[in-house]
Amino acid sequence: MAANTITLLKKKKVNPKAKPLLIKVSESKGMVKGSIKKISRVLNAVREQKLSDVMNFLYFSPFSAASPVAKIIKSAVANAVDQNKVQDIKDLYIKEIFATQSLVLRRMKAASKGKGSPRKKSYSTVRVQLGIQESI
Repeated sequence: MAANTITLLKKKKVNPKAKPLLIKVSESKGMVKGSIKKISRVLNAVREQKLSDVMNFLYFSPFSAASPVAKIIKSAVANAVDQNKVQDIKDLYIKEIFATQSLVLRRMKAASKGKGSPRKKSYSTVRVQLGIQESI
């Protein structure tokens, strides 16, 4: 009987290799000119990284979709600070980021012999969820 009570009173060991718990802080969505294929190159490089690393990558990125994605992430950070959910921006991570197809503008461009060739100008919607790292 005494042996059982001793085992029950022992503290559980915390695994130091356990992943930090991410809590949703803020969400933002915006429209970006470009196809999902072009935008997903940037989003895949940015997913589940620290905010400081992400903004550094987007600033020096050669892709055209990098600056609109950076604006959307800045908007999500501003939402988190404005709602008083986070005091230190250094703890923020990109929890989830993805793009969906929004609208396609169909236009005609003049071609030879009085014909017209179709042009499709596609837009995408980017959604960002920021999380904050907390210890378990």
